[in-house]
Amino acid sequence: VTPPTNGQPDKLPVLIPLKVGLLGPDGQDLPLHLEGKGSVGSSTVLRCDAEHNSFTFTDVEVEPVPSLLRGFSAPVKLQVTGQSDDHLRLMFAHDSDPFNRWEAGQRLYMKLLLQLYQAAAGAAASVPLAERCAAAGGVPGELVAAFKAVLEDAELDGSFKAMAMRLPSMAEIVDRIDEADPVLVWQVRQYVYQQLAQQLRPELEGAIKANDVPPGTPYEFNAQQCARRHLRNMSASVLGSLEAPDVQEQLLRRFREATNMTDRMAALTVLCDTDTPGREQALQEFYEANKDKPLVLLKWLAVQASCALPGNIARVRALMEHPAFTITTPNCCYSLFLGFARSVNFHAADGSGYEFIGDSVIKMDKINHQVASRIAGAFTTFRQYDKERQAMMVAQLRRIAAVEGLSENVFEIVTKSLQQV
Repeated sequence: VTPPTNGQPDKLPVLIPLKVGLLGPDGQDLPLHLEGKGSVGSSTVLRCDAEHNSFTFTDVEVEPVPSLLRGFSAPVKLQVTGQSDDHLRLMFAHDSDPFNRWEAGQRLYMKLLLQLYQAAAGAAASVPLAERCAAAGGVPGELVAAFKAVLEDAELDGSFKAMAMRLPSMAEIVDRIDEADPVLVWQVRQYVYQQLAQQLRPELEGAIKANDVPPGTPYEFNAQQCARRHLRNMSASVLGSLEAPDVQEQLLRRFREATNMTDRMAALTVLCDTDTPGREQALQEFYEANKDKPLVLLKWLAVQASCALPGNIARVRALMEHPAFTITTPNCCYSLFLGFARSVNFHAADGSGYEFIGDSVIKMDKINHQVASRIAGAFTTFRQYDKERQAMMVAQLRRIAAVEGLSENVFEIVTKSLQQV
C-alpha cells in the first residue's frame, strides 16, 4: 500500500509485478505449479494488485527457499518474513537470478558488518579490533563458503562476480547505525576483507591468474575483457587488504606492466593504502609518466587524497603546493578536497580533518563560490555521526557561517545545516 501524501490521504493499491522462483536444498530451481494455472516453469510473475494477495504453489516435494523480486521486477523494498541467514547463504551461493544472488550477498554482508560493529563498539577500545571482532564470531565459515562459490562459478560473468565480492560502502553502513563512529565502521569493513583474503587467498590468486593477460597485451574494449579486468582487479584489491610484502610486490609489478588506465589505477589505488616503499615508487612513476596530462593527474590527486593511511592529512596539505594542483581549477579542488572528505581520515578523532575542510571552504569561497559550496556539503551529514564528531562538525559550520562576506552559495548550505542542530 502506498503511504498517504499531501492532498491524497487515501491511496489505491497499485500493481506490483513480483517475479518469483523456489530453490531446493541444493540451490537448484524447483519446477513451479501454481494453483489454478498448473505448471509455470521455474520462474513466474505474480500480479500483486490488492492490499493482500495470496498465491499457492502445489506439488512442492521439498522445503523451498523463496527467491522473490527476481530481476528487480518492481521498484519496491521487500521484507521477507522468516528469511534466515541459511536461506540468504543458499541464494548467494546458487540462485540462478543474478539480482537476487547479489542482493542476498549484500544482506549477509550488511548483517555481519553491523553485528561486528556493535560488538567492537561495546568492547573496551584497548582491546585490538581483530580480537573484538573474533570474540563476536568473526566472519562465519558459511559466508566464506558462499563467497567462494560465487568466485569459482564458471557460469557467472566476471563483472558480476566482482560486484558480488564488494562489501557495502562505508556510507551505506553508516546509514544503518545511529550516531555511528565512522572510523570504527571503516576498521570493521577492512577486518572482513582481511578475513576473506586470508581464508580464500588461493582462490583469489587463482581468479587473478585465470583472468590475467600476458604483459604488453594490447588493450581491448569489449564486454569480455572488461569483465576479466573487473574481476582480477577486485580480487587483487581484496588480497591487498592483507598488506603482505609479496602481495605488495605483485601489485607494484601489475602497476608497471599495465597497458591501460583501468589496471594501472586499480593497482595504484590499493598500493596507496599501504605504507610500503612500493607506494611511493608507484606514485612517482605515475606522475612522471603523466605530468603533462592534467586530466590524468586528477586521478593521481584523488587517489592520494582518499588514502586511508593514518595522518594522511599531511600529504593532502602538501599536495596543495604541488605543481599538479591548481586551486583555481574546480576539478583539482574536487579531486583533492572532496577526495579527502570521502575518506576515513576526514573523520579523524582529533577533528583535524574537519578543520582542514573548514579552512578549505573559507579559502575557496574567495575564489569560486560554487566549488566552495560543494565542498561545504561534506558537513551536511553531521547528524549521522557520534556526539563528539557532531560537535566538531557543527563547530566548523559555525566558524564558516561567521566569516564576513560569505557567498550566498555557501551561506545557504551552512545555515540550512545548522538549522538541524
